[in-house]
Amino acid sequence: MRGIHSQRTGNCDAPRIVRRRSLLLWTVLPWALGGCHSYPVKPSAHDMVASRQIALRGIEASQRGDSASAEMYFSSAIQACPEHDRAHAGYADVLWKRGARDLAIGHMEQAVRLSGGDPDLLVRLGRMHLEQGEHEAAIHRAEQAIRSNRELATAWLLQGDILRERAELDPALASYYRALSLQEHCCEAQLAVADIYLAQGRPQRALATLESLASRFGTGQIPAEVHRRQGVAQKALGRFDEAARSFVAAGLPGTSSEWAGELAEAQLLAGELSAARLTVAEGMRHAPDNPKLTRIASEIDRQQQRMAVRTSRDSS
Repeated sequence: MRGIHSQRTGNCDAPRIVRRRSLLLWTVLPWALGGCHSYPVKPSAHDMVASRQIALRGIEASQRGDSASAEMYFSSAIQACPEHDRAHAGYADVLWKRGARDLAIGHMEQAVRLSGGDPDLLVRLGRMHLEQGEHEAAIHRAEQAIRSNRELATAWLLQGDILRERAELDPALASYYRALSLQEHCCEAQLAVADIYLAQGRPQRALATLESLASRFGTGQIPAEVHRRQGVAQKALGRFDEAARSFVAAGLPGTSSEWAGELAEAQLLAGELSAARLTVAEGMRHAPDNPKLTRIASEIDRQQQRMAVRTSRDSS
């Protein structure tokens, strides 16, 4: 299974799981207040102050979702101080958001260079490369970040994501566990670990990981991504009633015909034929030719026919 995402925010402390497929905008205030590094000619006090103030306006625009204004402000901040690393980083983020990915990577590379190899910026640059499928460049940046700060959980998380993309599952697990040793409640790492265990046919380990993650949330607040994976693990363990409940808790079958099939199959295997038929009908409204739903519908018909025959014999 794929994890949530495939987009990582780099925030391992957040208790909620984010399902967005674009990089989050940079919003760290002290970064914007950073000075101009390695300026060939020392800028005037006016230029330095102007760049910082304009970058702050870019942050504010980003926070309120005004990407066009944010892009304008960060561009102006760079003009005021071309070697202001944080202005380049903020500009890279807004460019990335609007799809100018090559240009965004160029500015993030500038930010990394001007910052002297800031590990957080290296992780953000590595994420960009990973999103582009540039695994070698991504792993290079992850390794640079780890060498710079071995206690940075997001760097280990990035390395795990890259290794997982390359189907190097055991090394990816090691990286995720290192991230978790640094940030115990890293949701993304826990989900990735569970996904790897499921892919390796180790549902019991996956379920234990997911139950640990779910215990962090209050009643009714467990994310759908956790419930879905719990259902998959429970179904693999033959715990079909529990799997069906997990899938229902995840909001299925409304999300997709694929997950409707997962729920219907769990209900069928649990002997809940009526519930399974309703789930199939709901799924087929969105995907009438889905082969899994068609197969489950046929199996429901066969089982109900056998039950009818058995009932007729018993009553005669």
